[in-house]
Amino acid sequence: METLRHGDTETLRHGDMETLRHGDTETLRHEDMETLRHGDMETLRHGDTETLRHGDMETLRHEDMETLRHGDTETLRHGDTETLRHGDTETWRH
Repeated sequence: METLRHGDTETLRHGDMETLRHGDTETLRHEDMETLRHGDMETLRHGDTETLRHGDMETLRHEDMETLRHGDTETLRHGDTETLRHGDTETWRH
């Protein structure tokens, strides 16, 4: 385990895991996975996939595909096509 401190920035290294802390922001890196935490916002990156979490809202991005989840509502966007799912109802827009 290695800990580096520079001003109000702290870096922890353990094997192939790295954690950076600056104020209330935390970044975790493990191989090709990166997680950023700030307050109640979390961003996960893995390759070309990104997941954002804020409260009960989740957004998944993969290349030109985006999925938003809020409670039991899901919105999928791909190019100029949008699909909304709520319970057993699905709405498609193009």
